Amino acid sequence: MNKRHKNNPPVSGEVVILALCVILVMITLSQILVVHHKFNGRFQRAARPRHSNRNRQDLRQLEKSIAALMRQNVPSIERHDELLRGEVFASRTVNMILRATNEAMELRSSKNRPDRELELYEYDNSDENQRRTSVSNSLQNTHIRSNISLINSRNNNNNINHNTNVNNNNNNVLLTWNQSKFVNNKRRRVKIKKFCALEPPNLQGNVLAKINLTEEYVDLDEILKNNSEVLPGGVWRPKNCVARYRVAIIIPYRDRLAHLTVLLSHLLPVLQRQELDFRIIVVEQHGNRTFNKGRIMNAAFKEALKQYDFQCVVFHDVDLIPEDDRNLYSCPSQPRHMSVAIDEMDYKLKYDLLVGGVLSMRIEHYTQVNGYSNMYWGWGAEDDDMAYRILHTGLKITRPPTNIARYKMIKHTKRKPTAWVTRSKLLNTAVKRFKMDGLNSVKYNVVDIYYRSLYTHILVDVGQLM
Repeated sequence: MNKRHKNNPPVSGEVVILALCVILVMITLSQILVVHHKFNGRFQRAARPRHSNRNRQDLRQLEKSIAALMRQNVPSIERHDELLRGEVFASRTVNMILRATNEAMELRSSKNRPDRELELYEYDNSDENQRRTSVSNSLQNTHIRSNISLINSRNNNNNINHNTNVNNNNNNVLLTWNQSKFVNNKRRRVKIKKFCALEPPNLQGNVLAKINLTEEYVDLDEILKNNSEVLPGGVWRPKNCVARYRVAIIIPYRDRLAHLTVLLSHLLPVLQRQELDFRIIVVEQHGNRTFNKGRIMNAAFKEALKQYDFQCVVFHDVDLIPEDDRNLYSCPSQPRHMSVAIDEMDYKLKYDLLVGGVLSMRIEHYTQVNGYSNMYWGWGAEDDDMAYRILHTGLKITRPPTNIARYKMIKHTKRKPTAWVTRSKLLNTAVKRFKMDGLNSVKYNVVDIYYRSLYTHILVDVGQLM
């Protein structure tokens, strides 16, 4: 026995290594087979989620909806922009006529109408032509330019065509079309309004210490008292200067009255300190059907344009409270994602394409990307779709510094997001369908418009998920 063992050669290290390699190869092949069978159905039952049948039905329905969307006859983005401008012009013209009619009725019924001074230019004793030229060059606002040209034409003719004679205590008082008072052809002294400063002087910086989110409800009377200069409909503009930016703040809303009051109590003072010409618009989806954030924001954008001549729009979640008033709600040169750092996310940006929360865009940029998608029913992914649109159209996503763009999120129960298979299918086709899905294809009905004390409330019906 000992002799036979001595004749056997010893096992070398190369043989051991070769055996280990063979074992590793066999294990790898077995894993590949398992994955292959899993995707081909053998182990599919164990791997499927609980509601897989419903997910497959939703996915098939979604594919049909996308196919129908691509076949529908909708105007191009450029053509829709022209049509929208026509609708806006017609609506504003009607509103202007109604306001003029109401003012004429008030003028007739009022016996002691207060004088209104025209705050366009400053009267002095210098040469008239030189004064008009210098003032016209200094003013940048086109509406003010048109008013000045109208006044110059009247002064050159030394005659006022658009006027109304009012009998006030048997004295003839002459009021011009723009309600500047002339008596015996002598112009009253009026002062010029300069543009507001590029850096608002009343900013306080970090107002975190003043934000109290432990209260579930803020008294509305207290908000009205602290914002007494805000006009019905949520309209405000600075008195001592001309605002550099006209901004519409659109807040998508549903069953969050407590959150809305908390947001307004903190946001309104911030916007006033930033010296903006703004209007707060709260858009609510009518009924209890599945929520569609993209559709109601597209609807609010269109309806806001018909009422308010703004330069940019800020889409603002109702549960995000700004911590720093140096995060300006102005009109950026590129789309600006303002809610960069949120306390619930440890004040970190989750991913580069994130534009949800608070997003500011110019009107021309929003129409260029065709607005939000109308196909995201439920919660989630419509903001990522917007990010794809922004980048695909050649725009950039800009962000303020993290130490300024900070927000606190009001604690609330979050809704269950839409199934990931549905969201991923829509995101994969975002670039393909953005020209057909958005502002030019949104369908809605305005149920009512309410002009609340602190905001304009638009109630819209956007249909339901088929």
